[in-house]
Amino acid sequence: EYLKSIEEDYSTRWAQTDKSQLALVKKIADSEYEVWDTELNYIYGILKDVMSEDEFEKLKNEEIEWINSKETHAKNSAAGYTGNTYNYMYTNALIDTTRDRTYYLLDLLTFFTDADGHIKEQ
Repeated sequence: EYLKSIEEDYSTRWAQTDKSQLALVKKIADSEYEVWDTELNYIYGILKDVMSEDEFEKLKNEEIEWINSKETHAKNSAAGYTGNTYNYMYTNALIDTTRDRTYYLLDLLTFFTDADGHIKEQ
């Protein structure tokens, strides 16, 4: 639910933003990316605490691959653009992939939590 509230908050912000105000658009995009990245890292930290060493090592390697693919995807999404438009397209791609990865890690975390969100005993 908390992650959905982040989506709703930024959806509202974007709907109310004059897209011609490039400095404001960049500020909102940077803020949204930072929020999703923070949530991803928070969930990743919990997974580190609840997974076995072997499980977490696999996740860590997967995460490194994902980071590289995220950057490649962002560059490809912004290719052909310049200046502020390039920056916006790049950051927007980072937002999308980071948000998706955050939900993926949250889904993974559900294997280690009960219905109330408490960590299961391993």
